[in-house]
Amino acid sequence: MTVAAEPFAQRLIDVGLPAIRRSFVEFGDAECILTTRILVGVARCLGHDAFALSVEGTFLPDPNPEKIVAMVGGRNADQYVSEDGSGDGWRGHLVAIVDRKTMVDGTAHQVNKLSPLLHIVPFAVPLDPAEPFLHGRAELAITTMDGTEIRYVARPGDRSYREHAGWTR
Repeated sequence: MTVAAEPFAQRLIDVGLPAIRRSFVEFGDAECILTTRILVGVARCLGHDAFALSVEGTFLPDPNPEKIVAMVGGRNADQYVSEDGSGDGWRGHLVAIVDRKTMVDGTAHQVNKLSPLLHIVPFAVPLDPAEPFLHGRAELAITTMDGTEIRYVARPGDRSYREHAGWTR
């Protein structure tokens, strides 16, 4: 599946962007938890069903599957850190699921800090609501516009993000 711009996703990002930017200023380097919380809230305000989903992501800018550049959200994952070098220690990654038909990764760009080979931007992709991905039973593989393959695995039972300051602020 190739990442494509969707009008709804663009509207969600446009409406949510001021709040996301404000959170950067007020709370420092915005992590996926706070950004996803904002996106879920905006989607709900726009009349959509939305929820947060913990995922693991593997980023491969080269078609050779042996050349994994970065992983996010798993036990062996690279930890996201803020610009000042601090990190919150949560090794998860969070995305927004809207109407069980769209996955929005509002902080996919954070992985760019881990490798000069990555040039990822926040994006949304369509989902099949019956897809086993949402239940953690199948991988979701997508290709970004620059050819990077991203493989997501859902961790629907992981709700540890709810204990994080980014969710409770």
